[in-house]
Amino acid sequence: MEFTCLRDMLGLTDGNLGAHLCKLEEADHVKITKTSVARNPRTLGGLTFTQRVAALQTILHGEK
Repeated sequence: MEFTCLRDMLGLTDGNLGAHLCKLEEADHVKITKTSVARNPRTLGGLTFTQRVAALQTILHGEK
């Protein structure tokens, strides 16, 4: 998910969301990728493989 979309959806400031994402990345819950599109910086975040597997297991076992 794009940083700005997540920021707007959660109603957080850039700095606040950035700090949270850093902590989540350190814990291996998300992977942050920084690129540029038409010379504009773009930050993307997504679940790590471990988190995807855990989410699938939750769905398969019907847990919430």
